[in-house]
Amino acid sequence: MSEQTPGPWHVDKTLKRFVYSADGNLIADASDYREYEEALANARLIAAAPDLLVALEAARRAMDELKRRYRVETGGWFIADLLGAVGDDNHWIHIIANAETLTHEAIAQATDLGPVLDEVKEK
Repeated sequence: MSEQTPGPWHVDKTLKRFVYSADGNLIADASDYREYEEALANARLIAAAPDLLVALEAARRAMDELKRRYRVETGGWFIADLLGAVGDDNHWIHIIANAETLTHEAIAQATDLGPVLDEVKEK
């Protein structure tokens, strides 16, 4: 399993199209895009990737802990129990479930978990 280059990453201050690691190695060149603004937006997004992954992993841990606590304390499904605190609106079930799915899929896409999740989806 290969690890990503550690963050933080930053966009170069001159052309604002290149992304470099903390030790100065080139991570990405976003200059293939026609418009300067698009290249800059892509470079900023790429540079934020390590921090975004850390944030997603923290969100996943928080959701996993909520599920663990509610399952242990109530024996039920955590979303149903959580809804008891926020109301009976089914809309919240979809919001929370969607956030959990998107978080797991984004982490899988950024890490070596992608093939593992693909196998689970096929079963």
